[in-house]
Amino acid sequence: MSILVIAEHDNAVLKAATLNTITAAAQLGDDIHVLVAGQSCGAVAEAAAQVAGVKKVLVADAAHYAHQLAENVAALVVSLASGYSHILASATAAGKNMLPRVAALLDVAQISDIIKVESADTFIRPIYAGNVLATVQTSDAVKVITVRGTAFPAAATGGSASVESFFLSWDADHPNFDAFPTRRSAELEATAAGIIISGGCRCLQFCRSATHPVRPAGIDRRAHYHLGWTRHGQRREFQVVGGCSRQTRRGGGRFPRRRGLRFRA
Repeated sequence: MSILVIAEHDNAVLKAATLNTITAAAQLGDDIHVLVAGQSCGAVAEAAAQVAGVKKVLVADAAHYAHQLAENVAALVVSLASGYSHILASATAAGKNMLPRVAALLDVAQISDIIKVESADTFIRPIYAGNVLATVQTSDAVKVITVRGTAFPAAATGGSASVESFFLSWDADHPNFDAFPTRRSAELEATAAGIIISGGCRCLQFCRSATHPVRPAGIDRRAHYHLGWTRHGQRREFQVVGGCSRQTRRGGGRFPRRRGLRFRA
């Protein structure tokens, strides 16, 4: 059966994490469809159609998908699920928010943060902050999977997939978007950074003399790996910017707690 990849985008640009997810999907089969849900997202659909390996792009263009609310997109994905053996999304904040809802509505187990595809039903994912790699096998008819982007290379361009628009009837009881705090233009998401440097005071002294702009992130190096921002097995090859905030060290344990992680401009 076909494989569905849920595109992550901002209605204008296809996010890079989707390209990594498509590479993972290509290891499961060659009939890959990409779902683009948004508003006025034609440019995103065209970009997805040009990714190598993609056979079809499904476009749901409507006002209630403008902000890709997890509840709304999950309902859309579930309506399409019967035609797919695998449903994949990137293991980003958006994917981790939406895909568990899809798995719950389909009554299947989600497989999270995979870093390797062993077969159509067997995958490898890290646990214990990457210190242990677990091999997970599922017998569910529909496999719902989030993909750690740093474990797969980005898919190349050069494809020519067909683009197909469709419409799903809208339930007025679904949630509506109210407001979203915009990021300051000078800030950079960790998943989009080309170089991540981690360390303490000595590192910050080095960064002051760096030729490139540096913005401390306030997050531990191990946390970067735990959240999937650093490629498995290559922790030592990444250089740092910034250091730990005091709050990440408050617990006194070896690894920072999730609730203690925060970014600083």
